[in-house]
Amino acid sequence: MALQLYNSLTQTLEPVVPLDPGTLRLYACGVTVYDEAHLGHLRAAYLFELLRRVAQAQGWRVTYVRNITDVDDKIIEKARATGATGEALNTACKKIADQYTKSYQEDLKRFGIPPPDREPKATEHLPQMLHLIKGLVAKGHAYVVGGDVYFRVRAWPAYGRLSHQSVDELRAGARIPEGERKEDPLDFALWKSSKPGEPAWESPWGLGRPGWHIECSAMSMTYLGESFDVHGGGRDLIFPHHENEIAQSEASTGRPFVRTWVHSGLVTVGGQKMAKSLGNVVRAEELLARHPNPDVLKLLFLMTHYSSPLDFTWEKLEEAATAYRRFTALFDTLDQLVAPRGAAGIARPATPAALPAMTTAQSHFDEALQQNLNTPEAIGALFQLVSLAHQALDGGTLENAAAIVTEIRSRGATLGLFAQSRAVVVNPKVQELMEKREAARRAKDFKAADQFRQEIIKQGFIVEDTSGGTICRPI
Repeated sequence: MALQLYNSLTQTLEPVVPLDPGTLRLYACGVTVYDEAHLGHLRAAYLFELLRRVAQAQGWRVTYVRNITDVDDKIIEKARATGATGEALNTACKKIADQYTKSYQEDLKRFGIPPPDREPKATEHLPQMLHLIKGLVAKGHAYVVGGDVYFRVRAWPAYGRLSHQSVDELRAGARIPEGERKEDPLDFALWKSSKPGEPAWESPWGLGRPGWHIECSAMSMTYLGESFDVHGGGRDLIFPHHENEIAQSEASTGRPFVRTWVHSGLVTVGGQKMAKSLGNVVRAEELLARHPNPDVLKLLFLMTHYSSPLDFTWEKLEEAATAYRRFTALFDTLDQLVAPRGAAGIARPATPAALPAMTTAQSHFDEALQQNLNTPEAIGALFQLVSLAHQALDGGTLENAAAIVTEIRSRGATLGLFAQSRAVVVNPKVQELMEKREAARRAKDFKAADQFRQEIIKQGFIVEDTSGGTICRPI
């Protein structure tokens, strides 16, 4: 089965067919670097990393680009708040952008989310933006007012295709802000003339800086071409950002811009969008303070479909941690049972044909991801495999359990899970208590054995007697 994604443009589930056979070209809108990243940014970054992994599991090469917006009103406002003016304001803006770019990249690294193939910055692509804007002016799709350049929305009949609204519907209630000299309230800025002290670049229309929308068109087309396969971002970017990207890009090139548009649900708190302006953000360090293993947060994301809102609570994070312990408890159990026997002590791993239930769960996992990245169903399939592994252990077939755990780890890797080493370290005192307990059990002195068990628990470990042997793991 081929990978299928819900396309916001057509509002249908469609098979993904790369324009270049065997190579998927993917662009995701990144962050505006004026503050620390929060849970919503982590979810978005993880989603498109997951899409990259699933596409690679299909055997495709993937070129993945995610931008950095490092010039923006919010960055300038933050720089002004430091008291900087004049040339110092430019320096402060760059310092803020560099600081939060580095912080964002470090947060993703701590959560095991690798970088994209390209991570272009807006300020490094001014020539490409100016080229696009000049072409739009020459074609009559944009006009100059003073030192500002606006895209003429009514000159582009297809405007509204992504948001599925007509121009008249979108225009209803729209107003031209004071100080702007647009022909129409829907017209959007491609280039903004500079205000005193603001960061500015030379252009045919005087000193200024690019509009937000033109940045993504220029950066995506620079690295992925005038037409590419998948463009993504949060649902809140559908209008106006992505709608404007389509209009300016296709008006410039005369070619379809993107085949498939993928949008993720927002992260909310109490039903409100998580946003710095609302003060309801949850930072990366807060999450790691609760659960140092980033897989817990990934599992929280995976248990809700990417297109749905995720209403965050700390209780939900704890539920994800509890669910994740089902995996780690199984891994720890098997590791301890296998280690004493060594490689020669385990029979040849079972084949899928010998375990029809395992094959069914594997297929369920693969099909779920291919059907619009249905991660809740995929996680359900992994838990099916966990149950099968425990059944194999209870039945004394350690080789089958080992084969199932191998499959869990392999498919978990597609989700970016289980990369951290989990060697269970049992200190000498606990090891000694384990040996004494085992001796008491052999002598049928069950009262003494239970006393040793209680001592082990006091040391922070749980003892479990399985058909394959006795294991000990941290509480």
